[in-house]
Amino acid sequence: MPAPGGLGFLLVENGLEALRLMGLKNQILKKSNTLNFFKAIDTKGNVIYKRILEECVAISRETFFEVVGAELDSSVHYHGKSVTGIIRDEEGKVDGLSLDDGTVVQSDIYFGVDGINSVLRSAIHPETSLEEVMEGELVCMVNIKDSGLQQDEFLKIFDKENGKFMGLIPLGNDMFIWFIQFNRANEKGLTRDPEVLKAYAIETVKNYPYSIRKIVKETCFSKAVLWNARRMDILPSFHDDKIVLAGDAAHPLLAFTSQGSNSALEDIVCLVSHLSHLSGVLSQEVIFKNYYNARKPSIEYYIREGDE
Repeated sequence: MPAPGGLGFLLVENGLEALRLMGLKNQILKKSNTLNFFKAIDTKGNVIYKRILEECVAISRETFFEVVGAELDSSVHYHGKSVTGIIRDEEGKVDGLSLDDGTVVQSDIYFGVDGINSVLRSAIHPETSLEEVMEGELVCMVNIKDSGLQQDEFLKIFDKENGKFMGLIPLGNDMFIWFIQFNRANEKGLTRDPEVLKAYAIETVKNYPYSIRKIVKETCFSKAVLWNARRMDILPSFHDDKIVLAGDAAHPLLAFTSQGSNSALEDIVCLVSHLSHLSGVLSQEVIFKNYYNARKPSIEYYIREGDE
């Protein structure tokens, strides 16, 4: 399991229900910020659309991992380490995993949650690859007092003239995650250099409402994240022998769906539920196939939704 990238999560109804079934929902709610409203505005601040949100919270990635990590047995998970390869025996069966620190891990089951660039997925399905799409996204986090923005509202700015969207997600305690989504064909000179990203963001919001300009101006861009969105059709399976995939390792989803983290949580609940039936009657192979068949309809829907 690699060190986490990105800055935070939006957890919605299906993800929160999965956390409830894990016994973690209350701990997450105590550390997250409830979002009661979604509002879309134009670049002049005029309201285009507004609705009430049901079961939606925002949480920083760091806080989320602190809460979940406190519940994990450190002897069976490898947070902050990366898989470098699969070790197989003479019959081709999985006999272990090698990690980037030289560790060799041996287990009855390997849960592959090594992210969108999953080494395990590539090893299991070498014929598949991620497909570049034209969406790019700049994501930043800022601590700012007196922002002038509601602390329970997910705000999105529709910049039709320039073909961009900007979103602001309050994390509580004066913390915000904000992002700009754009067509990469129009931003070919954009690099990950913090000064380049800062200049780009300031130029983008120069005609936006004052509160938006203030947030961008107060942001430190040294930890900014620049994503190039990629997609993949659903895999023919989520497992190989003792290895089973979940989350982005199993099914990368576009950010438009807001289902990356939520569907990953659903994966885990579904997988554990099926593994509880592991017995002399249902083999591990059958369990993993049942898990795939149970998740396939939802994942196919999320992929279509993201594409549309």
